[in-house]
Amino acid sequence: PNPSAAAGKMKWIKTHLDTSNFLLGRVKRFCAGPQALLIDDKEKNCDDFIKHGGNAFLWPAPYNKYRGLSPKDAMDIIKNLTLQWGS
Repeated sequence: PNPSAAAGKMKWIKTHLDTSNFLLGRVKRFCAGPQALLIDDKEKNCDDFIKHGGNAFLWPAPYNKYRGLSPKDAMDIIKNLTLQWGS
């Protein structure tokens, strides 16, 4: 595990998302629920989170199917997902 990865993720969350509710950890499914969103670069983690009742977004990475999606487009999709919950 990379100890600086958690600090980088926390900084990214605070910069890009309007929330103070987040969890960084290995086992993500325990937080799954109707208004929980997992942002992860591993498809297996996203599938498991959805299977346990949560919502997930596969963040673009060189090794997954969304590798060509820009960070801006990814953020637009995430914002649209979370806006739907307010409806």
